[in-house]
Amino acid sequence: MEPIDLRPATPDDYDFVFSVHCATMRPYVEPIYGWDEDWQSRYFREHFDTDKRQIIRYGGADVGYISVEEQKSCLLLQTIGILPEYQGRGIGTTLIRRLQRRARLRGVPMMLQVLKGNPARRLYERLGFKVFNTTDTHHQLKWAAQPGQSEKPCPPKPNVQ
Repeated sequence: MEPIDLRPATPDDYDFVFSVHCATMRPYVEPIYGWDEDWQSRYFREHFDTDKRQIIRYGGADVGYISVEEQKSCLLLQTIGILPEYQGRGIGTTLIRRLQRRARLRGVPMMLQVLKGNPARRLYERLGFKVFNTTDTHHQLKWAAQPGQSEKPCPPKPNVQ
């Protein structure tokens, strides 16, 4: 397997990150909300915070992005997007397992949400995440770092997923 690493996002990464967002999210956003490219671009630009995003690198190539928020009570995976041609290579699994180790060391659960219909839910469940809430559009999932950990989740914040 090629090496997987992360680098800080910069303002110059906007076009790349937006292209990953479109390639990975459009098939799941469109049936729920519709897809307005202009709106997506404006919203994404307004919420593009380089301090909260990292670029995923695989074998030296930029292949996606990830955003994680360390809250006091949990580790929140806000978003992860990997170009379709790099999916299925264990990149997402590796990164999520690294985050699970970090959550375990902090003694906090890990949370995320996924759009209904997005097959990434199977990956999350395979890695031990459990659905704790379902909305009209999303499944909210939690992974407990320690058995018997509080069932009170930290709320996922709205994002472009």
